[in-house]
Amino acid sequence: MTQPIDFLLARRVYKKGWATRIVSRILLRSLAVSVLTVGAAGGAEISIVPVSASGAHTISGHDIFLGVAGQRVFLDVRVGGWDPDRDGTPKLRAWEADIDSSGYAQGIQGALAPASAACLNDSDCLPAFGGACSIGGIACRTDADCPFPQFGDTCFGPLCTYPLGVGGFCQPGFILSARLDYVFRNVTGVIPAVDTSTPDFRFGSTTQSGVVDPGPTRYSATLVLDVSADARGTFVVGLFRQDAEGRPKSRLVAPDFSLIGPLVLTPARIIIACSTSEDCDDGDECTDDFCLANGECSNTPNFNQLTSCCDPRIGAICARATGLSGDGNGDDRVDLRDFAILQSSCFGTDPILAGCETFDEDCNCRIDWDDLPDFVAVLAGPALP
Repeated sequence: MTQPIDFLLARRVYKKGWATRIVSRILLRSLAVSVLTVGAAGGAEISIVPVSASGAHTISGHDIFLGVAGQRVFLDVRVGGWDPDRDGTPKLRAWEADIDSSGYAQGIQGALAPASAACLNDSDCLPAFGGACSIGGIACRTDADCPFPQFGDTCFGPLCTYPLGVGGFCQPGFILSARLDYVFRNVTGVIPAVDTSTPDFRFGSTTQSGVVDPGPTRYSATLVLDVSADARGTFVVGLFRQDAEGRPKSRLVAPDFSLIGPLVLTPARIIIACSTSEDCDDGDECTDDFCLANGECSNTPNFNQLTSCCDPRIGAICARATGLSGDGNGDDRVDLRDFAILQSSCFGTDPILAGCETFDEDCNCRIDWDDLPDFVAVLAGPALP
């Protein structure tokens, strides 16, 4: 069974020496791709791995602890495990990694954002974000860092084309295809592509044939994020598995265009290290706030979420509704009779009145305007006469 699925094609590719540079835009083409997964019993994976930051930090696996906020964090997107026994089946023909930016603002305070570095030309981006030598494959920030200048070894990195169609800033998401550990290094016919048109950056590369799993995870892309100066708590940099219609997003693809799986998607966490529990105060009276021994904040609900709701302003506890949400008269349907009860007896009650719990959609022990959209969404229709 096949279904149409988006795939990667770069809109514009141009080369200089070994380096392949792209305009950061993905054109999508509908291909018939088998939804059957193949191989990878040992754990095909796309992961996000923190590699460095601009200030004091420590890295533990996929977590990076920042000594202070306001830093710039560099992360690798890596792929691996598509052919655990390395017998050549399946090979990796293409990969795509779609960043989930929803965790950029889910800390206690502050936010993550794509890194901002102004530029006039591409060379301005090398000091800011770094690059890779076109032949030597090592990290560089100037041509002088490259070991084989006699053969034209030069430093290549992100383009001065962000945001798309405007420019003036360095691309905070890019693929260094010259890196020694790049998954398709020395493979001919590689087409890399990057889409930074939204905060949910998309990265991908495709080949004409495919490569055998070399064992350790391999580099595939770079993501650079700025942490706001007021940030506190833990922020997650994740990956989308599928879109709203259930179509695959982050994926590994075999030469026959089947999806390699099961696929593990491993996020990274950017943690602003705490020293006292006061550093972890989230302003929510419904949580107990602690600074753990490893420097991470813990904000644990201090009430039973299965049976109760809580007012985060004052910590007041009330009963959680049972039965059909919005069913004020208990007739197992949500209709205009229930809306009449909401309007006449429950709306605006603070604290909530007994019997109004069914209308407390956001479970904060009061009935206000925040509860109305959810109620309207489940409204079944007019009441029967």
